[in-house]
Amino acid sequence: MIDFHSHIVYGVDDGADDENIAIEMIKIASCSGTKKIVATPHFKMGKFYVSRETINKKVKYLKDESKNRGINIEIYAGQEVYYSEDLLEYYRQGEIDTIENTRYMLIELPMGEFSTEDVINNIYELQIKGIVPILAHPERYKTFINSPTLINRFIEEGFLFQLNVGSAVGDFGGKVKKTAETFIKNGIYSVFGSDAHHVDYRNTDMTRGVEVIEKINPKYLPKLRRNGEKILRDELVGFSGNLIKKRNKFLSLLFP
Repeated sequence: MIDFHSHIVYGVDDGADDENIAIEMIKIASCSGTKKIVATPHFKMGKFYVSRETINKKVKYLKDESKNRGINIEIYAGQEVYYSEDLLEYYRQGEIDTIENTRYMLIELPMGEFSTEDVINNIYELQIKGIVPILAHPERYKTFINSPTLINRFIEEGFLFQLNVGSAVGDFGGKVKKTAETFIKNGIYSVFGSDAHHVDYRNTDMTRGVEVIEKINPKYLPKLRRNGEKILRDELVGFSGNLIKKRNKFLSLLFP
């Protein structure tokens, strides 16, 4: 398995507090079957800021320490970039970057309502530079929970999507779980991740979530794994799922 979203870079955001906790998170990942993990600390100007130099330095430490302790896992550097109208400027200044210097960038949108067209238009400036945006955990955003079909606009504009496995098992509530199930059934995700922040809860063990994915869409996991490998090799990954169909209002009343 490849974990495409984790907060194992210690002391920089609301994830691992120190290197010992980070190593324990990595150990849990390895013991539960994860072979590769992408470190994606938050980048949100004014709240969470860490330089790429610091990220790379701490990821190197985690790689070396994991190897010294016999933990069999590969660690990659990335960021979870919070959406802003200034993303292009941050990119030009070297404040934000892609996953392991590939073409793929993990981007988080606001949890509340947002204008799909404004977001698409602003991120398009990055796409012109050759960046492929991967939206982190779209099933958690109120905009998509209330209107799942709005994600179709992002699909049409070449976005990819990352599932939080915790969403599929209900860690973020019933509405998020239902939205995740809809998206899994339609195969909209390209990769998945733990979005792990801690050791005891929201940790790096993805086994429960993977079991749920297999139950909902049995043939889906191999594709997710192949996509993950392609992204880390900076190979082209295209969307291969289905557009979300608008739900019949009558059926929605019968089966809320």
